[in-house]
Amino acid sequence: ELFPDLITFLEEGDAGHSYNFQPADGDRVPDVGRAASHIHVESFVRGERRGIRVEYGYDLPRDYDFERRRPADEFVLNRLTLEYTLDEFSRSVAVGVRIENHAGSHRLRAVFNPGIAVSESWASVPFGFEERTRAEVLRDPERHNADQPNSGVISIRDGNRQFTILNEGLHEYEH
Repeated sequence: ELFPDLITFLEEGDAGHSYNFQPADGDRVPDVGRAASHIHVESFVRGERRGIRVEYGYDLPRDYDFERRRPADEFVLNRLTLEYTLDEFSRSVAVGVRIENHAGSHRLRAVFNPGIAVSESWASVPFGFEERTRAEVLRDPERHNADQPNSGVISIRDGNRQFTILNEGLHEYEH
């Protein structure tokens, strides 16, 4: 099965602080692939594992200017390197991400589009899984965004297909 545009990466300026994200006024949210000043693609083979390495180079404001309430005028080069690997006979693709970050006050988000439109998601929590619906999350008046916690597994399914992300170090998701 083909999954066109399955994963994209979005950059967002951050006017908040280390514990709370606050979108920066006037900052764009570029798709890294479309905003890249250069893209380098190469294939590789390591034993039974085959893969593709894609490196994106893109400019971001050096930081956020809190006095002027806008992104800094100076830009710096950042690199995002993705390695898509597939072991022989495997039913899953591993995606490795390496970031060379020279900018402050921003966040990088991985956005997955598996082509499954459902309102429920399941996420791992300590000692189990929790089912969440988009409507419940969006109705909560205490929330300023739709981010939810997870401890390494996020999954959606529509009866015929299931899409699951096994992650390390990504402690929040939005469905």
